[in-house]
Amino acid sequence: MASEDSEPQRVLSGESVESWDMKRHASSAFKQQRLPAWSPVLSPATVLPVFLVTGAILIPAGVALLFLSETVGEHRIAYTYCPQYFQENRTFGERNCAVVIAETNETCHCAYNFSLKRSYRAPVFIYYQLSNYYQNHRRYVNSRDDYQLRGKLYDRVSSYCAPYDYDDEGRPIAPCGAIADSLFNDSLRLELRWLGHPDNETEEDAEEQEEQVAGRAAPPLDVPLPMDVPVLRTGIAWPSDKQRRYANPPGNLTAALAGFAKPRSWRRHVYELDPDNEDNNGFVNEDLIVWMRTSALPKFRKLYRRVDHSREPFADGLPAGNYTLHVEYNYPVASFSGSKVFIVTSTTAVGAGNQFLGAAYVTCGCVCMLLGAMFVALHLRYRQAAAFMVTVERETPYL
Repeated sequence: MASEDSEPQRVLSGESVESWDMKRHASSAFKQQRLPAWSPVLSPATVLPVFLVTGAILIPAGVALLFLSETVGEHRIAYTYCPQYFQENRTFGERNCAVVIAETNETCHCAYNFSLKRSYRAPVFIYYQLSNYYQNHRRYVNSRDDYQLRGKLYDRVSSYCAPYDYDDEGRPIAPCGAIADSLFNDSLRLELRWLGHPDNETEEDAEEQEEQVAGRAAPPLDVPLPMDVPVLRTGIAWPSDKQRRYANPPGNLTAALAGFAKPRSWRRHVYELDPDNEDNNGFVNEDLIVWMRTSALPKFRKLYRRVDHSREPFADGLPAGNYTLHVEYNYPVASFSGSKVFIVTSTTAVGAGNQFLGAAYVTCGCVCMLLGAMFVALHLRYRQAAAFMVTVERETPYL
C-alpha cells in the first residue's frame, strides 16, 4: 500500500511521474560500474623484467648522452667587471666598465684575449648569459603590447606598458613596456688573431690537436689576420615567434613610426636596430624577439649570434687559435648584483652540451637495476613460501 500511495502523493505535490523517472539513475554499464576492466597481476614474472629492461635501456642511453656532451666545445668568459680598454693606444684603464657606465652612462670598451686549444665543429653559436635577473616577475612579464608588436599601431598603447608607455612629450613608445625597455644592448665582437696552435701550448696538446684535424683539409695560409669572426644576426629566433607573434606595420617602417618615441633606455629607434639588413629591423628584429621571450629562471642564456660558416677559415667550424673578445659595454647589471657571461659553443645531434640529462638517465637506470637485483634475491629466497599461498576467490571453498 505504501508504494501505491507514494505515486499519487508525488503527483499531487506537482511532480509528474515522467520527471520522477528522469531523476532515476540510468541503468547503464558505465554509471553502474559494470564496464569490463583489466587489473594487472603483479607477479615476479612480470615485475622483475620491467625493472631490469628499464635499467638496461637507461644506462647505455645516459652514457651516450654524457659522451656526446663531452664532445661539445664551450668557452665562457665572465665580463661583468672587465677593465676599460682604450682602442686608440691599446691600453687598459684603471677602472672597470661596470663603474664607468654607472658614473658616465656612456659606452665602455673592454677586451679579453683567450685561446681555443681545439677546433669547434660547425655549427657554432654565441650566447650571452645573465644571472640574478628575474624576468619571471608578473608585472614584468605582462609589460608589453602584443597588438603593437604585431604591427598594429595606435595612439593609445596597452595599460600594461605603464610606466614605459609614453615619453615626457606624451608620444607613445614603440615598442612599449618594461621588457622592451630593458633590451640587452651589449655589442660582442670576436676577433681571430692567430690561426693554429694557441700560444703557450705544450707538445702533448699540439699532438692531440694534430690528431683531431687529421684527415681534414688544412685552412688556407693566405687568411689575413687579424680578422673578425663572421656572424649572422638572423636565424636566432624561433620561427613560430617571427611568423605569428611579430610583424611590422605595412608600408615604410620609418614613416609608420614617425609619431612614436623610442624606449627610454634605448640609444636607437626600433627601425635602426640592424644597420646592415633592412629586413631585420622593426618589431621583427630577431635580437628583440629573442629578448621578448622571457625566462622562467633568474639565470639564463639567450642566443646572440650564429657563426657564418660560408667563409674561410670557418667552413668546418671555429678553428683552434688565439682570439680576442671585444665588448661595447652598455648593459648595467652590477647595481642588482647580476653578472654577464660570453659563451661560444658548438652542438651535437642532441643539442647543446648538458650533462644533467645523461646523469639522470644513468642514475635512474642504476636504481632500476639495483631494485631488480634486490627483488630477484628476495624472490629466490622466499619463493618456496610463496608456493603455499592460495589465491582466494569468490568460489574458493572454506575448510
